[in-house]
Formats: sequence, structure tokens, C-alpha cells
Amino acid sequence: MKLEILDPLDTWKELRVATVLEVLADGYLKLGFDGEEMEEDCLPIHSASPLLFPVGYCEKYDLRIKGPQGEGKFDWKSHLKQSKAVAAPEILFEDDPPPGAVEKFKIGAKLEAVDMCEPHLICAATVAAHKGRLLQIKYDGWDDSYDQLFDYRSNNIFPIGWCEMNGYKLEAPKMETKKKAKSKK
Repeated sequence: MKLEILDPLDTWKELRVATVLEVLADGYLKLGFDGEEMEEDCLPIHSASPLLFPVGYCEKYDLRIKGPQGEGKFDWKSHLKQSKAVAAPEILFEDDPPPGAVEKFKIGAKLEAVDMCEPHLICAATVAAHKGRLLQIKYDGWDDSYDQLFDYRSNNIFPIGWCEMNGYKLEAPKMETKKKAKSKK
């Protein structure tokens, strides 16, 4: 069975194509990322993880998806046919959030968010977009290539002031430094 996953070992910017390699005990799955090293590049993850999505989620919410290496634009229909696989049934995935739940995170709202690539850092951030139950978070002062995706219920996003209240350092927005022009004498 195939599905889409927000890869916890990658950049948190895109979803990846994955295959259920094995059903393990207590609701866990062994997932492989489609490509030449699927068996070596695998991940145990609970079937109820908010990082798992049905086939077509990226297309529905205009997200990037990383397919097997060597493929250009990814197409689920041809990939399923070529790999002689089926999409995991949508009933296995989390339901859409209750109406209004994601919208509580207003586009442009400020918050504090963990940098998932450097998880010891919490940064000033802004809600950039809603992508289904995912929030696209922009780190203030950084360009869009650093944006990351978070489930709307993530324990890694906080209201403004959380760091101060909990004695944790908040990384300030990156500021551009302007070089002073040399004056001619």
C-alpha cells in the first residue's frame, strides 16, 4: 500500500511517497520511501501519526511531493500502476479537522515555532498558509525556502510569549545587515 508522509527525517517542506513494507505490533508500520533504497531507507511510525496522509493529499492542497529518485513531475496514477500497488484506503487516515479549527490560525498571525531541522531552536514565526490540516509556517526574517509544515495540533508551535514564560531562548528574526557605503574623500 502507498501513502504520503511528512518525512520526520527530512526538511519538513514537502511530503514523500512511501510504501507500507510491514505491519508491526501495537499499530506500528514499517514504511519505506519509494526509490532505489526503499528497504534501507525505512522508518517505523505509528499508524495514527499526524505525519501520514492519503494518496493525493499533496495534489489536493497544492503541496510538493517527493517521488522516487529519477522521476520528473510525480503522477500517482502511473506510479501505482507501474509499482503494481494500491493506495492505502482513506479511512485509515485522520479525518479532516473540525470546521474552523485550522482557521483559528489566521494567515499572517505571529507565533513561536520549533525549527524542525534544528529542534533546539524556537523561532519567531508567521502562519503563511493553510494546507488542509497542515499549517505552512514562515520563520520571520528568512525567505520562503525555509518554510516548514506543521499539523495544526503540533506540540512544536506556541503562542507569542511562550518562550519568555518558560525561560526558553526565542531566536530573533534574521535581520539583513546593510553595509555602509564607503565615502569618497
